[in-house]
Amino acid sequence: MNWIRRKIASRLGGSQFDKSDEYKFEIIQKLKEQAKRQHPHLSCLDFGIGEPDMCAHPCVIESLREACEKYEYRGYANNGADFFKVAVAHYMQKTFKVTLHASDEILPILGIKSGLTLLAGTLINPNDLVACPTPSYPVFPTQTQYLGGQVFTLPLLPENNFLPEFEQIPGNLRHNIKCCLLNYPNNPTGASASRKFFETVIEWAQRYQWIVIHDAAYAALNFDAPLSILSIPGAKSCSVELHSMSKGFNMTGWRLGWICGNETIIKACTKFKNNSDAGQYLAIQYAATTALQRADQIVPINVKRYQRRIQKLLPILKQVGFQVYAPQGGFFVYTRAPNEIFDTSGQCIANFFNALACTRWLLEHLNIVTIPWDECGPFLRFSVTFEAPSIEQEDAFFFQLTQRLSPYRFEYHWNAPKA
Repeated sequence: MNWIRRKIASRLGGSQFDKSDEYKFEIIQKLKEQAKRQHPHLSCLDFGIGEPDMCAHPCVIESLREACEKYEYRGYANNGADFFKVAVAHYMQKTFKVTLHASDEILPILGIKSGLTLLAGTLINPNDLVACPTPSYPVFPTQTQYLGGQVFTLPLLPENNFLPEFEQIPGNLRHNIKCCLLNYPNNPTGASASRKFFETVIEWAQRYQWIVIHDAAYAALNFDAPLSILSIPGAKSCSVELHSMSKGFNMTGWRLGWICGNETIIKACTKFKNNSDAGQYLAIQYAATTALQRADQIVPINVKRYQRRIQKLLPILKQVGFQVYAPQGGFFVYTRAPNEIFDTSGQCIANFFNALACTRWLLEHLNIVTIPWDECGPFLRFSVTFEAPSIEQEDAFFFQLTQRLSPYRFEYHWNAPKA
């Protein structure tokens, strides 16, 4: 055995680090490449992309161009530019009615993935218990396990409106939980949280001394009034919230966001961050400041586009039998994964034992990309961030989808065949 392999950390599987289960999105990428070879003349209808399809607003790009020439922006940003923190504070007040002290309660981060990793490194000790919803963005629970912590999963199901039910946590564990992770509007379900739900969260957190971590990556894309957990009285005593320039502002690759909320947690994260990264390029923070100052012009355009596309997608899926859950924010549509497909003659031509198998069939036969979620029952996620710059191209995309799906009927008889 190559001796280098024996040196790989056990949290990654040690010498078998590359033998463990593949990351879901790596599997999908391989299936996409295979479908392209099988159907060279059939365009890919990609509903798997989880990032905005448009570039940043021209005023933001121009701000970056201007800032790149500034001599004073050439160096390390460390824990963030004061001008960006001030812009964040103004944005949070105007958008969410949340008052924050720019210097003590806001920490710029290199996107939410980095922010969640930063929080795990700041908070998690071996054997710590963390309450995490499932399905969910996997970064924080994965990092928790890397650091020797344990995860108590809270299922997000249609019957509970894709909200965690804290009553499911056994009484003897409630005081042992250190952190509770939330994400609303939710990826992948598209559900939003109400003010009443957030009030319940804060009540539980204060009673059992939990730290609440709210991943608010899609908060700007809430279809109703934007809502921050920090707007709940008492929330800052136990909560932090992560925001992103990616989803609402089309700045995914720019890698900038912020953690805000409880001053003690922000201070501890800052200490950990000092040994993790040197901050995002100041010119990017300058451009993001422009974006935040013009949020009223930028964000509604994106919300309108995603809502329009979702309203076109839902009836197409329902027409061929998909059980669909209308989202309340973001750009994802969540459906139950069908486990049987029938053709126009009424003959069953395929059946599946999980959502991944359904995803495979859609790719191999129709070159339609979805993301499977089998963590809490078989579900599929459709993203409406496909590339279609004009409404005419958008309509053509949906026409192709209709043409490919219409010869089939997708049904649910979940006595699924065994794997």
